[in-house]
Formats: sequence, C-alpha cells, structure tokens
Amino acid sequence: MKASFLFIILIASLWACQPKSSTEVRISIDPDKVINTMQGGFGASMHAIEDSLPVSTDGGKYRSWGGSVWGGNPPAEDSARWNIIFKHADWLGFDWCRVEIDHGMYEPEKGEFTFDNREMRILYRYLDYCQSRNVDVYFTEMWPDIKWLVHKNFLGDRVTELRSAPNDFQAWAKGYTHLLNYLINERNYSCIKWVSVNNEPHESWSWWKAADGSPQDILAGLQAMKPELDNLKLSCKLVATDGPFKYNIKDEAKYLPFIGALSFHDYGSVFDWWTNLPYMQHTETALLKWKEFARTNGNLPVFMAEFGSFLFGIVKDTDGPARWISLIHDAELVIRLSNAGIDGMNRWSFINRGDLAGHWEMINTWDAKNHRLSDSITPHQNSYYVYGLILRFTAKYSDVLKTNVSGGTDTTKFVNSEGKPQPLQRVFAATFRSPKSKKINLFIVNDSETVREAMVDLSSLPEGKWFVYTLDQSAKDRSDLKLEAVSEFSGKETRLTLQPLSLVLISGYELKAGDKGITVD
Repeated sequence: MKASFLFIILIASLWACQPKSSTEVRISIDPDKVINTMQGGFGASMHAIEDSLPVSTDGGKYRSWGGSVWGGNPPAEDSARWNIIFKHADWLGFDWCRVEIDHGMYEPEKGEFTFDNREMRILYRYLDYCQSRNVDVYFTEMWPDIKWLVHKNFLGDRVTELRSAPNDFQAWAKGYTHLLNYLINERNYSCIKWVSVNNEPHESWSWWKAADGSPQDILAGLQAMKPELDNLKLSCKLVATDGPFKYNIKDEAKYLPFIGALSFHDYGSVFDWWTNLPYMQHTETALLKWKEFARTNGNLPVFMAEFGSFLFGIVKDTDGPARWISLIHDAELVIRLSNAGIDGMNRWSFINRGDLAGHWEMINTWDAKNHRLSDSITPHQNSYYVYGLILRFTAKYSDVLKTNVSGGTDTTKFVNSEGKPQPLQRVFAATFRSPKSKKINLFIVNDSETVREAMVDLSSLPEGKWFVYTLDQSAKDRSDLKLEAVSEFSGKETRLTLQPLSLVLISGYELKAGDKGITVD
C-alpha cells in the first residue's frame, strides 16, 4: 500500500451539503444473467517481511519508504499467537490473498539461497494456512532490496537501494523462479496461483528504478521470468502491472505474451458525492474497458491486488483508513467493481503495525505505544467487521448476478450531456452465488446520511429461508460485535430499512457469531 493518489486528501468533508434525495428503493435479481464468474475472490494482504525498511523524518515529515509492508508478525515459533491469528482468518473466510516478500529474504548472495530464516518461516506460516484452507495466493515480490541486485550508483543510500530494479534481470529471474520451484514443487504449495514481479512500478515515486533513476518498465522482468517458469513447468501465472489503477488502456498489450492476468491497485476511488468528479463511477467505467480488453485477449482475469481508502489522508498513525465511513467506502467499492467484472480484490491489509502509514490492519497484533507485539490479538474496529461481512459470506469463484436497483438517488451538481442535472446513486447492491451450493448473498450499501426504505424482490430465486445481517453506525468503532442474523424470513420479497452509511446482507447462509467464514462452497 503506497501513497499512489495523494491528491484526494485535499478534499474537505462535504457533510453539510448533502442534497435532497429519493428515499424509496427497489432491488431485484436476475439469476439468468451472470455478469461474471470470478476467477478469484476476496482477501487481504499477508506479508512476511520483518526486517525494518528505511524511514525518514525529513522536514519533520515521517515517511516509511516501504509503506507498511513490514513488521507486526509474531515469530513463526510462537504457535499460541499464530493459532489466534488464524482463528481470526478462519472467521473472516479469506478466498484470495496477496502474500508479500522481498528477494533478500531468500537469496542474500547471488546463487546462494536460504530457506530457513525467521522471515521465511513466517512465509511458511501463511502459505501453510492458505494451502490448508484452499485460499488462492497472489504471490508478490515487492522489490529486490538486496545489495547484489542494486544498481551500483544506488549503493550506500537505503532509500535508493530499496527502490532499485534488478541490475541483472536474468540472475534475478533465476533466483525468483528457484524460490517458486521450491515452494510449489518441494513444499507443495499448489495454492500459489499468481505471481507478481514488483509492487507499484512505473511511477516517479515508485520502486524498480532504472540505473538513471527513471521508472523501470516491468516488461524486462516479465520477459526474464516467463521462460524460467516455462522451463520449470510451473503452473503459476505472471501478472501485470500490480500498479495504480489506470483509467485508459495505452500500451499494455505488450505484456500479453507473458502474463495470465491484469492487476491494479485502487486507493483513488472516492464516493461520487465526495468531490466535483464522480471518481468511483469513472473507475467502474474504466474497469469495464479493462475487462473487455482482458476477455478478448485470452479471457484473462482482472484483479484489484490492493485497495483501501485515502479519504482522510495517509500519515504515520492516522486512523483514517479504518474509520467507519472509510470502510463503507471499501464495501461500496467491492460491490460496484464486482458488478463491473472484477475477479478478485485484496484489501490492505490483514496484519499491519498501524504506526507506519496509518491504521490498515484488520486485526491488532502490534502495541505501537510500547513498540512490541501486543499481549492480545483482537479485531480492529470497523475493518474487521464491515469488510469482514463480505469476506465471511462469499465463496471464491462465485457468480456475480445481475442486480437491479431503482430509486435511492439524490439530485446533484453533476450534469448529463444535455446539461441537465443527473441523479446521483446512493444505494448500491451486488449479488453473489456460490459455485457449488448455489446459495445467494445480496449485499446492499447506503452511502448517504438518509434513511431509505427498500423493497427487495427475490421472486426470481428458488424459495428458501433468508437471513438478514446489518451493520450500521451503532457498530461504529466497536471491536466486540457478535455478528449474527438480525432477522429471517421465507418469501418472495421483504422490506428493509437502510440506515445511513450502512451495509446490509440478505443471505441463504446462516452463520452464527463464532462460525467460520465461507471459502469454498
């Protein structure tokens, strides 16, 4: 997770100017229209990097140059803590998770490998879990960060060393594929499905810099990796670009001969009512184009390998990413991008120190006040439950069904092509159908401060018992929720009251508060 879209933090809160609204909403589902069958699912980042990355305080401003992709993990030998961590993971029901490393963890010198050190043992903890729970892994080498691969003119400065692309792509690729071969063929981690060569390349601020300091195109890395993977007959597939979301397709076709998926990060989408431009609407529109591009070039999946909210900025220890409204944003982004055809989404992040680039963690493992592991491991407020509601109930490889929403709009300052005010949608819904059991999950988000009455028509679906789960602001900032159905019904329709800034689920599953989440069903 990086400060890819810092421009959005300049936006002031617009609570005082909420427009008049249409409160009546009607929602229906067309089970015969499958928008997309996901080639992944939903998850959160798991990193194995423990060695401190460079931090600066130039001009009084704190910056962790490796973002928050390090620290907060217990030692691999601390089984008590790991058992608690994975109990939380079971509750969340991960489907598809990004697992992050750097090159220095396993090849400290060219051709010399170390597969038994503290960071590698933490990596095995995560991969053991994913393998045992049938969680698909999107494996990512964030950066080389090892001196023998650093451009010579970058040596001596920890920041430029971290940001260096490999000085020898062939040697780097041989090392990376040697690791993958060990993990997949010797340790039998068949859960590793996707492989990224670098985190957030191609930007002036990003990693993988060429020797002259300009952004290094990851094409060189893909070209070096693909024949090595093929020679070892590894089934995992490369992705491009694992970088900030792009609103236009440009020269990305050059990656197609080497990859099996397209991948982006999204921290720039904000609520459509938040600014002068409907950013999330633009993201939806652009994603539809990317999906068409991917489908016509080998039916490639399109992933959002990182997402989260910069609504309140990104500084050392801000709670901005974990505020209630930020998580409602994240839930809305999942709903809207699912309807636009996304194949997998990975939130930043499962474990996070929370004092490096903001409160991104879903569980609390780090005592920032005393700079050590926490004595207890607990849910992090809002992120654990709001995004967790989606994680718990969705199975990987779900069908996304056509969901119709009418009403629930505001009048706005936005105008259409004829110069007339266009309605601004404030209620969004997406329907997921599990691949085996065919159970339905209908998620509804109300991103406004207006109570809205919704009539939900389920007449097109097989008859059965339905369970209703709600998260509204009465759950805000709590870490002790007992998330269970608040009501149930059997019938073809139901009326719901959608509270302001709320997420509601109508599901064919009944999960009690202590039940494990759904991964495969």
